[in-house]
Amino acid sequence: MAPLRVAIVGTGNIARVHARALAAVTSEAGQADATLAAVMDVDESQLNSFGAEFGVRETYRHLTDLLGHGRPDLVHLCTPPATHYPLALGCLRAGVSVLVEKPPTISLREFDGLAA
Repeated sequence: MAPLRVAIVGTGNIARVHARALAAVTSEAGQADATLAAVMDVDESQLNSFGAEFGVRETYRHLTDLLGHGRPDLVHLCTPPATHYPLALGCLRAGVSVLVEKPPTISLREFDGLAA
């Protein structure tokens, strides 16, 4: 089975923890279960630095580009909490699973919106 194509949105410090964890995920057969296929950040300098550090060539500045061209199976949202709701909603509407850093949203209303 092909490894999951994972994208990380947001390239701050916690994103590095996620990238290292993804690199460590392997099956019992020793094959990668997931690969860091793409990253997205609005800060181009930080994006390019993160991509180089983790060997990711697919870099995006906008979520719509990542979802349309990067075609990830799973997105890790590693952005500030106020951005989680619109980014997670965009992923879900595109049919992409999303793992959201805590807190998942800044209000119960937003959380209910994602659950719906």
